[in-house]
Amino acid sequence: MKKLYPLKFKPTLKSKVWGGETLINKYNPQLLQADEDDQIEHPVGEVWEVFDLAGESSVVENGFLEGNDLADLLETYMGELVGDNLFDFFQLQFPVSVKIIEASDNISVQVHPDDDISFERYYSYGKQEYWYIVDAEPTARVYLGFKENVTVEQFYNACQDGTLPLLLNEYVPKKGDGFLIPPGTVHAAGGGLLIAEVSQSSDVIMRLYDWHRSDGERELHIEEAIDCIDYGKFHPEALLNKPVDTDQFSVNKVNLSSPVEVNMDSFNGFVIYTSVGGRVDIDAGGTFYQVNCLESVLIPASMDTVTLIPVGGKAELLEISVKEQREPEDSYVK
Repeated sequence: MKKLYPLKFKPTLKSKVWGGETLINKYNPQLLQADEDDQIEHPVGEVWEVFDLAGESSVVENGFLEGNDLADLLETYMGELVGDNLFDFFQLQFPVSVKIIEASDNISVQVHPDDDISFERYYSYGKQEYWYIVDAEPTARVYLGFKENVTVEQFYNACQDGTLPLLLNEYVPKKGDGFLIPPGTVHAAGGGLLIAEVSQSSDVIMRLYDWHRSDGERELHIEEAIDCIDYGKFHPEALLNKPVDTDQFSVNKVNLSSPVEVNMDSFNGFVIYTSVGGRVDIDAGGTFYQVNCLESVLIPASMDTVTLIPVGGKAELLEISVKEQREPEDSYVK
C-alpha cells in the first residue's frame, strides 16, 4: 500500500441565509470554480474544509488518492491516517471538523448538546467548538452564554418575545480573537465576521431564535433544547484568547517568519494546519504542497516530519490535533 502524504480536500460550499460575498470573492477566489461545479446558490456562509459528517465526507483533491473521501481513507489506512490510539477510540469516525464561516448577517441564536444527549438522541457526538476570528467588521458581534443565571421560564419567554440576545454576553470581536464554546452554551454571531471553526464531528444544531428575518424564520428547536442548556452565569473571559487544550481537540496558533520543522512524534496522531493568514508551503520529503489563506491540509500520523515554509515572509496557522483518548473507568470496578 502506498504511503500517505499531506492531504488537501476539495472545499464544500454551503449556502446560508446569513452568508455573504466576501468569502468566495475576496478571501479565496479559487472557490468560484468550486461554486460553479456544485451549483450552489449565493450567499455562501460556510466552506467545509475537513469533515466527516452524516454520510458526507471531505474529498481528496491532490495526489494518488484524489477523488477518495475521508471516510474511505479512514477505513483503508486506519491508524496510519489518524494514529493508533485515536483509531482505537473513534473507530471509523474522524474526530474533528474544520470550517470557514462568513457571517455577514446574524447567525441564529443556537446551542449544541453534549456527548451524552447527542448519543442518546441522535447517535452523534456532541459539539464543542472553537471560533478563531480571521477578520471582523466594526459592526460584528459575538454572543456567548448568559450574563446572569436564568430560569427555564425566563429563557423560554425570551425566546418567544425576541429578547433572548439581551440575556447573553455581547462581545465586539477583533481579528485574532479566539472563543471556546462548550456544549450547552447559548451563542450567536454576525454583522461582518470571518471565522475559522474547529469542532467535534457533529452537526447537531438547536436553533432558539432567528432574528425575525424578513424572508421568514427557519424552524426552531426550543422545547428540544431545554434540557441541553447551561442556564448558569457564563464567564466568556475565561475562554477568550486562551490556549485550547481540551479532551475533544487542541488548537495552537503558529506564527511563522521562517521555516519550521514539525516532528509528528510530538502529536498523538494526525495534525491539521489551517492558514488564517498568508500562504505556507509544506515540504514533505522534497515534495511541496501549497496551502493558501483559508485552506487546510491534513498531515497523516504515519508521516515522520514536515517543514512549514512561510511564503512572502510570514504566515499564521491554526495547528489542530487530538490528544490521547481513554475509555472512562467503570466506577463499579475496583
